[in-house]
This record gives sequence, C-alpha cells and structure tokens, in this order.
Amino acid sequence: MLRNRRVMVIGLVAAGLCCWLPAGCRWPPLQRVAARVESDAGDARVTLARAGERTLVEIRSPSGIGHSRITLAEPPPGPLEFRLHLAGLEHFSLAYGETVVSVAAAQNGAPVLVTVQAAGLPVQPVAPGSPHWMAVYPPAPGSADPLYRVIAPPDWGEQRLQVLEIGWIDFYR
Repeated sequence: MLRNRRVMVIGLVAAGLCCWLPAGCRWPPLQRVAARVESDAGDARVTLARAGERTLVEIRSPSGIGHSRITLAEPPPGPLEFRLHLAGLEHFSLAYGETVVSVAAAQNGAPVLVTVQAAGLPVQPVAPGSPHWMAVYPPAPGSADPLYRVIAPPDWGEQRLQVLEIGWIDFYR
C-alpha cells in the first residue's frame, strides 16, 4: 500500500515537472481572429486571438479608459475571455444584442458586482450561476503587468453574436 502511494506521488511530481519545464507543456498556439475593431480611446490597443477553443480579447489601455466596438467575421466557437491590462478595474461592460452586462471590481477585496440590463428592463444585480454572470479574475498581487481576466457570460455564449461593444474604466490613478 505504501509503495503504491510512493509510486503515485513520484508520478504526480514527474508530471508536474514536465509541465513546469518549457519543453514539457504546450499551450495551444495563438491564431488570428478575423475582426474589425473600432475604438474611441486613442492610446488603447484591442487585439483578438484564438487559443484552442478560447477567443482572447487583449486590451491595453495606458490612459485606463475606453470603449470599442468589435465586429467578428464569424462567431467564435468557444468561450470569450477579455484580458485587461489595467491597474484596477472600476468598470467593465459588455453589450451584445439587447443585453448589457457590467462588472465592478473593487480594489479593497470587496466582492465583484455584476449587473445586467436586458431588452430595456431596469438594471438588476446578477449572482454566480446566472446566465449573465461574468467571472472576474484579478491580477496576482505585486504583478509587474496587472491583468484582469473577465469571462463573457454563458448568455453571450448561447447567442454567439458577431457584434459586441466593450467599455472599461481603470481606477483613478
């Protein structure tokens, strides 16, 4: 019994080292995504790439504020992930069809606030598990390049609309 545990632990450690070594882990290669991006923030750069089934929308905005309209040539096959290179994330919104989902992530560790306004209805709070929930992953503490990851809601994934609008506001610097 003890020998089996040792073999299992050694196997797990070896597998972990293989993924840790640069030659051992292979992330899916990035592929260009055909899209037109119109942005109102002069210094913002919004790029799209596909990594496996996931479509990544990379947002770099030195001024910390902006709005972009993205028209995809075709709906992406899998999840949509926004990567915002900002010092903080006071506000992020995703508009698609008649739906606007917004996120506010406080810097003081307060819970993320997600709201939705659908088809002209009043703004309503959204809870995890809702089809409008957007998961937010803050940057690692002390990161040299702070990166907020925001995952598009399941509702967008079901509709797969080709036109979406995003807006972002960094915390006041």
